[in-house]
Amino acid sequence: MNTEFGRIFSLTAGVQEEKSPLMREIDLMARTVSIIALVCGVALFFMALALFHPTAGGGRVTSALLFALAVMVALVPEGLPATLSVALAVGVQRMAKVKALIKKLAGVETLGCTNVICTDKTARSPRPR
Repeated sequence: MNTEFGRIFSLTAGVQEEKSPLMREIDLMARTVSIIALVCGVALFFMALALFHPTAGGGRVTSALLFALAVMVALVPEGLPATLSVALAVGVQRMAKVKALIKKLAGVETLGCTNVICTDKTARSPRPR
């Protein structure tokens, strides 16, 4: 690490990648949906225990647990990743029409939140952020 390459490596190795605003919002939404699903599942489990009658094939606890698990799974939106990918792809197409170059799909959302881009006369960003 005494060479110039070693110094550059040590500088770049310590940089942590920041999440984009979209990723932060998705994380918050996923956490919220998970908590809501868990609370609803637990509440419905105890309600089902009170309402279900024992059946011949299984007990009251088994039926209540299956019911609560089914509700928790149903609360999680399965089409969300596909919807987000399509929305970001549409953004990429719009930016391609104005000759913008995007490496990562998530960069479209970050660039969409940008108000000002500072560049020097060669159109390079003085600080890559």
